[in-house]
Amino acid sequence: MKPPLGFPKIVGMATAGVLKDCLLKRGWTPMMPKGRVHSTVLTRCNRKEIANIYLRRRGIDLQILPEVWVEPPRANTFLDCTLSEGRVVRHFLSQTSFNLFEGILRFAKAFENDEDNYGRFFNSVGSRDRKTADIIGSCEEADDGFDAMLYEALGGDGGSVYIGDGLFMGADGSWHD
Repeated sequence: MKPPLGFPKIVGMATAGVLKDCLLKRGWTPMMPKGRVHSTVLTRCNRKEIANIYLRRRGIDLQILPEVWVEPPRANTFLDCTLSEGRVVRHFLSQTSFNLFEGILRFAKAFENDEDNYGRFFNSVGSRDRKTADIIGSCEEADDGFDAMLYEALGGDGGSVYIGDGLFMGADGSWHD
């Protein structure tokens, strides 16, 4: 089915939904998380461990538990597990330098093949802070500009300006009492 005219096309591994569909085709079981942070959890067991992939709005969490299923869980039931158990890493989509969804798919393939070397997948990537260095710099410039504008509006002529309640503003934007 084609998307309607004017809507963006999604090509490749570009969204969590595409990743989820791909993992479902590979045999991962969809589960429901108990909290509201994660939208979906996908789980799978290999010969020695259980892996859980937690999808959330701004990132993906991975978990490996050192146990195996007695019997596979039923799809779309609540996952009886917390992120405080096993080996866990939290990845953020913001400021990630590569396609995180493709990285998670590589983890899934490695887990399915019992590769045992998951260290490269357990280094957190991205940042919780969604502000880039450009935005932070522009905010600092705006703050400096605001101080100068305030100083001028208060009648600053090179010396300190009395604001009130014993507080003075210096020509350099400093505050003192």
